[in-house]
Amino acid sequence: MQRPIARRYRYEGRVQGVGFRRITESVAPTFKVTGYVMNLSDGRVELHVEGRIDDIDNFVQEIDRKFESKITRVTQELVDLRKYNKFSVAFERECREVM
Repeated sequence: MQRPIARRYRYEGRVQGVGFRRITESVAPTFKVTGYVMNLSDGRVELHVEGRIDDIDNFVQEIDRKFESKITRVTQELVDLRKYNKFSVAFERECREVM
């Protein structure tokens, strides 16, 4: 059985104002992942996702497919597991206060 991991993705392009957060939040339960998606003040979107590697990869592939015409660059990094209970939309200020 795979252990859960956490990855942070940052999407660039025309990724705000196109339903990215709403659609990402609605797709997440299908892939059994938790975490958050939020707009960043610099125009990017951040996605923190936790779960099994296969579930994360499939989830991110679906998001990439849905927004492929809007995304110009994606960066990713392995981050510490925070053990979220669900996947939701977050706001930058809230996340800064937690960190």
